[in-house]
Amino acid sequence: MSSSSNTNYKWLWCDDHAKVTNWFLSLTDRHEYALFYASFINTANRHWEISIDTTATAKKLEPLGQLIVECLDEDPIPTDWLIEALSGYHKFIGGTKGNLKGTGVIRFDNTPPDMASIQRGETKLYNLIARYYKQPKIKDEGIQDEEMEDAEMEVEQEKQHTKFEIAIVGGRKKIEDEDEDMA
Repeated sequence: MSSSSNTNYKWLWCDDHAKVTNWFLSLTDRHEYALFYASFINTANRHWEISIDTTATAKKLEPLGQLIVECLDEDPIPTDWLIEALSGYHKFIGGTKGNLKGTGVIRFDNTPPDMASIQRGETKLYNLIARYYKQPKIKDEGIQDEEMEDAEMEVEQEKQHTKFEIAIVGGRKKIEDEDEDMA
């Protein structure tokens, strides 16, 4: 790879992509960018889902998961925090000696996802987090009935336009019949 393409690596919504890229390129035992980054996005999504689960049976996050969620809560993500999270993740997967697919962290065949798929996964994750923070707090007893109706109507409208789903890079298979029907 040429050095000009290396500087184009994107790392979530951090404040210094070039610094994170330099850290990544300094690793001697690393997966290719698309594979590593897609896997990290999937893992970040999984940790985010666990962190917002309020049920009694909710899992507790391990320290790496807590660090990843702390990063996701920031916009922009401080570069040093993200490097610490990515470094912990790199160690968790065992560098290139580890098996990303064997741990169930990544879902696709032997070819890494294309950059458009990775970008869609990143955008879905960002939007999932943004929606979580935009949800009205309707348990507040001080809300007037009219305000409550407005909040409920806004939530209902958002549900009509947005389908909530887990952001998984490379998680869906293309159905050939759909492509033929559209032609």
